[in-house]
Amino acid sequence: MELQLLALRHAMHPLAWFDKARCLSAAQRARALCGRVDDPVARAKADMDCGFIRVWWNGWDATTAEVCRNALHTIRATGDQHTFAVHLTDYTYVQWAGSEYRDGLATAERALPLLVEAGDIVRYLDAQLFRCRHLIFLGEWGTALAAIDEAADLAAKNGHVRRAHTLRLTRAWLSWHAQAPEPALIACKTALNDLAGMAAAAGVQVAHVLSGVCHVLAKNYQTAADHLANAQRLMDTDPVCWDWFWRLQLDWAWTELRLALGDLGEARRAADGLLQSSLNAGEKTWQALGWNNAVTVSLAEGSTARAEREVHAALSIVEEREVPLARWRVLATAADICAANGDAARTAELRAASYYAVNQLAQSMKEGEPVRSAFLSSPAVTYSLRAESSAPVI
Repeated sequence: MELQLLALRHAMHPLAWFDKARCLSAAQRARALCGRVDDPVARAKADMDCGFIRVWWNGWDATTAEVCRNALHTIRATGDQHTFAVHLTDYTYVQWAGSEYRDGLATAERALPLLVEAGDIVRYLDAQLFRCRHLIFLGEWGTALAAIDEAADLAAKNGHVRRAHTLRLTRAWLSWHAQAPEPALIACKTALNDLAGMAAAAGVQVAHVLSGVCHVLAKNYQTAADHLANAQRLMDTDPVCWDWFWRLQLDWAWTELRLALGDLGEARRAADGLLQSSLNAGEKTWQALGWNNAVTVSLAEGSTARAEREVHAALSIVEEREVPLARWRVLATAADICAANGDAARTAELRAASYYAVNQLAQSMKEGEPVRSAFLSSPAVTYSLRAESSAPVI
């Protein structure tokens, strides 16, 4: 039984990158075998692997996270530092999906030296990828950019083409959040060219999603629609890793595109899809962005009361959780609504807070960093900075 369980566990990780059905089937069979295995360590390793795979494909849930935590304690007690580091790497992804960015960063940084000591470059690159995700979501963009570049170069030098592109697309994703579509589009074009003949469907889908959102940002609407349609088709026919997460970006992009084209009915459908998916997944940054996205649609529809309810929900998240990717946007939106309602004091408070949030993101990057320059000169950010007229210049 233990050999069967081990074989299924070893099959899950490779399948996780490209075959959802077979991967989840292997995890389900492994879970069924667990109850028939006497060794508690073997059961713990299988629990950790199966929990990771569940979150990898479907998003975070509290029960799975608790199973993973308990399994990790058992694995740590064995004293096998390499095995512990491998499972720490998987657990940092679970923490990221559950919006535990600060704790997840510490977990990744705990795993990295152990993986270096073991000479495990594959899992080292995975741990670096997850570390970079935490850094991005914590608004530590300068550190994230440097770490991504270093890890991508290492991956490329060691022949890990897919992982190198995954890291570069992560940099492109950061660039999009920083309102810098041009460098992101270059990375996406390179990925689409390089991965076209490889079994790397995930990278292709992500490149189409990011190309779509960046072309929306650049107001190239027809090109955006083409990329988003390609991404939608691929996701619906051949879902790949982090499917739950990239569908959030896809719904965001469709909402923004439909709004730009004046199609409020389709914009509402996309915004509602984004919000429901983010609530189901438990990812707090995207819950806040989902509510903020819905506000934009409601205002376009003239539904002021609905927009006020939605912005209140968004504010409750950014005030309670550390979500800097969403914070500056939500505060700026809330300030606009308060200004429209004539609440000058609350408007000033929100505009100052939004300015501070923008400043924190910008200051995380070095002077002269192109992403920083693009962020500070983007229309959305310059609007927020102009609105806070009493703020000092960054």
